[in-house]
Amino acid sequence: NNVVIHFCREPLDMSRMYISDESVVEAGTKFRESVENNLRFLFSVSTKREWFVFAGTLASLELLSVVASYLDLLTLLYIGIVVGLTVPVVYVKYEDKIKDLGQRVRVRCHIYNSAVTERCHMYYRTIAERVKKMKSKLQQKKKKNE
Repeated sequence: NNVVIHFCREPLDMSRMYISDESVVEAGTKFRESVENNLRFLFSVSTKREWFVFAGTLASLELLSVVASYLDLLTLLYIGIVVGLTVPVVYVKYEDKIKDLGQRVRVRCHIYNSAVTERCHMYYRTIAERVKKMKSKLQQKKKKNE
């Protein structure tokens, strides 16, 4: 309201302003559709396409948000400019070593992922066996009681 007073010199009359229910419902529907489309896109990128690129992007954004929470805008811009000018040169110079390191990290992550998946399957099988044993014991007790 103070901005209106400074620019227009008198406040605007908002008493005749009206927002219909249909327009609110339509705006809500459009917003929901937009969110659903964006979530579908994120899901397709994260599961169907290059998962490591997606995870790396999320990790980079998280790191950027943590670092930015401790810095002011000018310092953050300075760091961004310095990194933007030096990282491409370093990447071009050491491209083979960086790609080799990335490949080794992928292989190691795949090994860890396989080990975790195998352990989860093993725990699932043992739990399923215990449940079957408990069910059979309960059925035997029911038969004895009858």
